[in-house]
Amino acid sequence: MPDTPDDWWGPIDYLVADLAPGTDPGAGIAELLALVTQGSLRVLDVEVFRSAGGAVEAVDQADWAQVLGGSASELDGSFSGLLDDGDRAEIAAVLEPGHAALVIIYEVLVTRPVIEAFVAAGIAVVDEGPLTPQEIDTALGEVA
Repeated sequence: MPDTPDDWWGPIDYLVADLAPGTDPGAGIAELLALVTQGSLRVLDVEVFRSAGGAVEAVDQADWAQVLGGSASELDGSFSGLLDDGDRAEIAAVLEPGHAALVIIYEVLVTRPVIEAFVAAGIAVVDEGPLTPQEIDTALGEVA
């Protein structure tokens, strides 16, 4: 476990939004930024892709406005390049032809006090991770 609270991470997750032509992600981006302002989330990376012949191509940040509209400027400086070729292949597998993808990688900050309390009590947090909605639906279906 890291030595200081500044070295600790809350759970890190991602969201891939499939943007059909003509859709406006502005309201979703506004909600994201509200959560950042509230201190609930920290955005680690934002990337935009377009589908192209069964693959995806990255959209240069200077061209994000073509995909995201006026809300693109709200995300200036959010690109950090965390995604690799494997991630792009996964995005290509779920992205509809002719659509774009807005990918947001974020840290959930609201759980940091929980982690800090465990560590202060000498308890190691050894793992955490996301569950997909499909995994939850499957598990709940098995319980019912």
